[in-house]
Amino acid sequence: MGLTYKFLEMEKLLNNIIDTSVPFAWSHGAKDEYLGTGLMYYSLIYINKLVNVLIFGTGGGFVPSIIRQAHNDLNIGKITIVDNLSGIGDESNHARQTYRKIKNNFVWHKTSTEDFCISYFKKPPIVYFDYIHIDANHDFEYVYTDLKYGWKMLKTGGFITVHDTDINSGLTGPNSAVKYFITNQKAEILNIFTENSNGLTILRKINQ
Repeated sequence: MGLTYKFLEMEKLLNNIIDTSVPFAWSHGAKDEYLGTGLMYYSLIYINKLVNVLIFGTGGGFVPSIIRQAHNDLNIGKITIVDNLSGIGDESNHARQTYRKIKNNFVWHKTSTEDFCISYFKKPPIVYFDYIHIDANHDFEYVYTDLKYGWKMLKTGGFITVHDTDINSGLTGPNSAVKYFITNQKAEILNIFTENSNGLTILRKINQ
């Protein structure tokens, strides 16, 4: 009964803050009341009790809202978002609307992911993250840079998720960056490519 209640609360949150009709929710396979791979983000947080979360790119706010809900259900959590709101057209406009709606629920840095990471390491003590979600610029060099810095900021045993890794979506940068990056890393990897989403790759950092 309690679990059912929590999922009803998630639906309430999605309807009131970010619903499944927002830009890019469809790319997670979400439609109407179906969360698609959105449920995977919730499950990662909830099962592993991942407290300290870093998000590169809001993606319309769909993923941040789901992660916030998992934290609320666990009564834990801190979420840091890095997004310079530099999208084009409707994407950019919606990102700004999202920012106004949810900015008080997150620590938000309106800067590039690379600039954030460089400055982060200049401000000790360094706090390492339990979970990092990458969904910012999708060009190879940007995704690779986000992975490179993100890996250094990630605790051993922590998770990184990379969105849009299915090349059938028409995007090749995320998939290529992940493949290149993991050749020199010790990581567990899981690809989730479903018919109605753009793909999701989960990396878990293991002992070096």
